[in-house]
Amino acid sequence: MAPPSFSLTPAGSHGVQPRQWQRQLIQLLRARVVQRQPGPQARPEDVLVHAGPGAGKTLGALLGFAQLQRERRLDHFVIFCHRSSIARQWESAAERLQLRLRPWDEAEGASPAGEAADGWLVSYQAAGRNRAQLLGALRERPMGRWLAIARGAPPGPGSGGAGGRGLGASFSQLTAGACLRLGSPAPPSAPTTWPSAPPGGCAGASATARSS
Repeated sequence: MAPPSFSLTPAGSHGVQPRQWQRQLIQLLRARVVQRQPGPQARPEDVLVHAGPGAGKTLGALLGFAQLQRERRLDHFVIFCHRSSIARQWESAAERLQLRLRPWDEAEGASPAGEAADGWLVSYQAAGRNRAQLLGALRERPMGRWLAIARGAPPGPGSGGAGGRGLGASFSQLTAGACLRLGSPAPPSAPTTWPSAPPGGCAGASATARSS
């Protein structure tokens, strides 16, 4: 792979050096943003990352956003994930990269643009309980060009947890205004209603990035 013609760690930034596959992911995300046709009818570009435990999927996703934000190609990101330990992983990685990540306030319906934050952390359970409110916040606030990140798969019909049940059916609606959607599949025992994409894109030694 040829060295990138852009700086991944400019002076004064977080200084985290991406792994090779994460560099490939950044390049793929950039290409998807550039090729996306603007306009009210534009659909999000989907990218699916396959990687084993410990490969750096969480950090890779945020490295991609941070780089494209510095290039003024993206403005905000929204993370959809399951509760507890997974959410803490995102918070820790965002802090490491000096990104302002805020939990979505179900009571106030605040958005990252309204809170001077870079990103918004939403659990599938909270999104399932408050779909209309969340959809309204995503549509009404000045989100600009934003990246939707899905860790695992949203609960599908018949999955556990009343709050998140059936969210997979409306996930595309919640993220319809995104510029990009980046996902990593759930473990084999979990539902896999989204995301899915045909083979293509770039591949690294420890991970494969696929795009639609």
